[in-house]
Amino acid sequence: MNLSGRILTGRWFPQPPYLLDLLPAAAPSQNMGPPTILIRANGEKHTVRRGTSLPEFLESSDLEPDRVVIERNGIALTPREARKVVLEHGDCLEIVRIVAGG
Repeated sequence: MNLSGRILTGRWFPQPPYLLDLLPAAAPSQNMGPPTILIRANGEKHTVRRGTSLPEFLESSDLEPDRVVIERNGIALTPREARKVVLEHGDCLEIVRIVAGG
């Protein structure tokens, strides 16, 4: 029984479980929550360890950080910016490989 409320008489009453479904789900913060986060890269969902940097994610996906162009949450990143990014829950990445040819 979930005893989370109290009336003036001092008696406890149970909170109906359906009320918990009305609360918005909070994204995990840096200090709490699960040890993994969910991101989306080129339309595919990926679960990664909290604190994973963008270069680490790229290398784990067999991509060379110096050979891709990255857009994070709709904003294009410079190579310098990309090296400093730590992925966050809900990030949406678009990754394009740079191909040279003639």
